[in-house]
Amino acid sequence: MSGPMRKFYSPRVFDCLFAVAGLLSVGLISLVGEAYPAIVASSDPMTKSGALLVVLGVSSLLAVVATRFDQKKADDFLFLTLIKSAYIAMATFIFTAALWGLLLADKLGQLSSHVMLIIMVASWSLAYLYVRLRGTGQSA
Repeated sequence: MSGPMRKFYSPRVFDCLFAVAGLLSVGLISLVGEAYPAIVASSDPMTKSGALLVVLGVSSLLAVVATRFDQKKADDFLFLTLIKSAYIAMATFIFTAALWGLLLADKLGQLSSHVMLIIMVASWSLAYLYVRLRGTGQSA
């Protein structure tokens, strides 16, 4: 691995990246109370559904390629830290959305897609911190 790539794929760089993302997401969480325009119904729901499926497929392929690139460039510890923290973040995000919808949405309102994205970033940042502090659970 070349010098610039080795520096980018160091745990210290990712520690800083996730710390900044976490701080920004905590700062932006104040948007939770902001009202956003309602989603406008599509005049052609089938086209919208088809477009969503295409975007989902392309995004999935990009994620696979990016993950493969990370796996090739990062050392095992960093890669395991990234995937374990991403898995924990997804579970946290799903639980947060479900609990909000079940317990708080009627009293406090639904969360916008912008806030949901902020919650996802905050979840991944917290999960990354947790995995870095606890380790990946892999023995050498």
